[in-house]
Formats: sequence, C-alpha cells, structure tokens
Amino acid sequence: MKNTLIYYNTQQFAGWPANAGMWSWGNEVLVAFHVGSYLPKKIGHRIDERKEIRTVMARTTDGGQTWKLELDNPIEEISRREPIPLPEEGIQFSHPDFALKVGTAAVTIRNSTYVVTYDRGHTWQGPYLLPGASKTMTARTDYIIEGRSSCILVLSRQTSGIPCKLLPDRSYAVRTDDGGHTWTMLGYLADKSARSALTNTVRMSDGSLICSISRRYDAASEAEIRPPKRGQTPHGNHWIEIRRSTDGGRHWRILSILDMPYSLRSKSTNPSCLGHLPDGRLVILYAFRGKISRFVARLSQDGGKTWGDEIVLDGDINNEDVGYPKLAMLPFGKVLVVYHSASSDRPQQHIKAIVWEP
Repeated sequence: MKNTLIYYNTQQFAGWPANAGMWSWGNEVLVAFHVGSYLPKKIGHRIDERKEIRTVMARTTDGGQTWKLELDNPIEEISRREPIPLPEEGIQFSHPDFALKVGTAAVTIRNSTYVVTYDRGHTWQGPYLLPGASKTMTARTDYIIEGRSSCILVLSRQTSGIPCKLLPDRSYAVRTDDGGHTWTMLGYLADKSARSALTNTVRMSDGSLICSISRRYDAASEAEIRPPKRGQTPHGNHWIEIRRSTDGGRHWRILSILDMPYSLRSKSTNPSCLGHLPDGRLVILYAFRGKISRFVARLSQDGGKTWGDEIVLDGDINNEDVGYPKLAMLPFGKVLVVYHSASSDRPQQHIKAIVWEP
C-alpha cells in the first residue's frame, strides 16, 4: 500500500473529492477537489465560506505514484460561465478520452450544469444545463456510459417531504440516447424516509447497477431514532445504503446497510466510494468519522449483500472532518482512492491518495 500527499497548505482547507470528481484512463488519473481559506471552527467544515472557493485539479500518469497539480487547468473558469446550447452532434460519451464533470466549487452544493472533455481534462467544453436544471439540484458527478450517444446520470435534488431540514436531497437516475439533447427519467434510487445523496454507481459483469448512497434523517434525540425494519441491520439516523437495479436504473432495491456505529445520532452524512474488482468482488471505502476517526475499506464477495470487516487504511486522523472519497480502478486489480484528511502533523484539511491492492 502506498500513501501519498497530493495537496497541503497551512492557510487553506482542501477537501471534497466526492463533490468534485475523479476520472481514469488506465494509469492516468485526474482528480478534482475544492480549496478555500482555512477557518478553525468547533462545528462544520473548517473553511471560510465568505471567501473564494475554487476547484483545483491534480493528475497522475503512473498510477498514483506521483502527482502534479494543474493550477492553470481551465475547469474553474469554464464551469462558472453561463450555460450554452449543446452542439448539434451532441455529447460523444464513448470517446476514449472523455470525461464529464457536474457543477462548481462550493460548500453547500447547488449544481445545475455540467462540462465535458475529450482530451482527458486538459480542455473542457460547456457548461451545459443538466436535465431538469433548477436551483434545487444538488447533483455530484456519477454516471455510467452506455454507448456513443447514451449515458445514465445519477443526480439529486432537494425534495419536499424528506425529513432532513437542511439537506432534503433525493437521488434519481436519468438516461439519454441522443447525446444529451433529451433525457428520460428512469427512477428514484431510494424512498423519502431519509436523505439520499452522494451516490457512487458501478456496473457489474451481469449488467446490473450497484450504487452506494449516503442516507440521514433528522433526530433531535436518541429517543427519535427509528427501530430497524424487519431483517435490516440496526442503525442510527445515518448510514450507507447499497442498492441494486437490474432494469437499467428504473427500479432499485436494498442489498445491504452499512451502519456507522461511531454515533447513534449525527448531523453529518458519510460519503463513500464503490469499486468493482476484476475478480468480481466489490470494495467500498469511507471514513469512520468519530472521536477516533479512521479511513477504512470493506469487501463484498456476494455483490453487495454482505460485507467483511473494516480494513483500516489510514488511522492517523485527528478530527471528524475527513473522507469524501473518490475511487479509480487501476490495471492489475489495484485501487486508487483520493480523500481529504487532517492529521497530527498536518491539522489543516488536505488531500491524500492511497494505492491499495485488495
């Protein structure tokens, strides 16, 4: 296992790869994250929301062994332009150097546009409006390419009836078959009993889709924690849910629930990232966010129905503001994961990478 520091500045908060995105082409991987002024706080992310927050890119061409910051990457400037019409030929999703990125840099996500690249993120085109674009959209980058003109996007938007006052997100899937000119609603990934957001979707060898979802509902006290449904894992008001679709994203059913036992009641969700290994196993990575935080992985031998014990990949973490990971599968079964952390010798949030062979 190799652990690498990608970005650290004592005057800045660097975080949220899960919000910004990551893309891979073999051993070449491009990751985006958000950077702003560091501001110590007792509650919330330690970033000064009154000051500029921007997107920063970093690239590796050797499978995560070394990284180069791309401070002049045009992604930030292009993403903040006014939306433009799609080109007549539409989006070429199956181009070998293609990537799609949703949204702009922010603490509270309000994303209604996306940009695309055909040269591995050196230049970008757009921004274009997401299907159903509005100020209620809270989408991150999560998509499955289906063909030259076909793609499934997993999005989210604020929805009435979700018992999560500040972040009432609900995730859903849409599909295009004409290069993005029109999109069809496929279905919601989860019910309205709790927030569903920060999805990460993979396609299995049998064609089914598996998605990890961060879920949470408001609970003023432990007395308001709901008892688990019959056959479900007991959990507090926040958990990671694994769901499966066998009809291309139209219907989703629960496979498993990953409890977050560090706190029965929390005001935070726990973003995860999901990967499909060459031998058929699934791997999920997330931060165990508590008084003794750690970054962990778990493996599933049965397509996400059950999960093995936590494998600690990083235990040198000094507070709860950690995680928001993104994952890329490297050649020969290796996993590259990028996340934000804070440690005893680097107390300001920074960006790290781990290369691991499960």
